[in-house]
Amino acid sequence: MQYFDKNGKEIKAGMKILMDDGSIEMVYDTEDAYGNPNLGINASNEAFLDLHPNWAREYYSLSMFNQSSIEVCPSEQEIRAELEKLAPIIEGTEIALDYGEKVSKEDYEKYEAAIARRTTLTTMLGEDSPAPEMTMQ
Repeated sequence: MQYFDKNGKEIKAGMKILMDDGSIEMVYDTEDAYGNPNLGINASNEAFLDLHPNWAREYYSLSMFNQSSIEVCPSEQEIRAELEKLAPIIEGTEIALDYGEKVSKEDYEKYEAAIARRTTLTTMLGEDSPAPEMTMQ
């Protein structure tokens, strides 16, 4: 079975995906109830599995989730490159606002979208890899 994220990118085993609740999940090769190949995310409690090594990992099939709300996580390099592209939009608008300049509705909407995307990308990087500081150059 094939699955695609909200951007039309095919989801494959080994990828990390951002779920609509903000969690990052690893995609695994699994089988459905009939033994057919499928993809899923972890449904098992890691602490429980550590204490019970003979128990099998369980999975939630990707078919259980709205694929239009799932996004394949780009690589760290791709995330950082996109963050760099967002920085001038965010910084330029914030400087304009700080100086009391009027910002067009279109520019403000771009600013809001950039802030939201920066939040999503930072989540994808995870706590171990904080986003670089957005500083003026």
